[in-house]
Amino acid sequence: MIQKENSLEAFISGHDISERKVAEDKLCRSEQCIRWKLAGIIPSARKVENLLLADIIEVPVIQSLMNDFYKLAHIPMGLNDLKGNVLVSVGWQGGYLHKIPWVHPEASKYCVESDTKLSLDATPGELKMYKCKNNMWDIVTPIMLDGQHVGYVFSG
Repeated sequence: MIQKENSLEAFISGHDISERKVAEDKLCRSEQCIRWKLAGIIPSARKVENLLLADIIEVPVIQSLMNDFYKLAHIPMGLNDLKGNVLVSVGWQGGYLHKIPWVHPEASKYCVESDTKLSLDATPGELKMYKCKNNMWDIVTPIMLDGQHVGYVFSG
């Protein structure tokens, strides 16, 4: 009986967590890089004003994190700025809607309008679900920096 417990212990302790460690390391490096960028961009006495999300994130690092998360969870997501520009995306069927050419210009206009207007009253720290004007469901949460709204994380 003791030998079975030991072999179970060895199995559990031998579980490969390298993917998680790599993702955690990428997140730490990304967070540190953002801190360095902000330190250079924002004087400590001044509040964040007119700061663009694209100026403070490392798009390749965030894209890599999203790709890794998508491999694990298969949840499509995107990161948009306040103007509806898609900065990072993964897992959308046929490519993310903003990145593929629309056959009908009105559909493209509705998509950007939905992302920028219908998501406005999303509460920080919570998810808001809404049906966009193209009849698709989105889930959104705002990205806040020093109390200022700088972008959104979308899924849908």
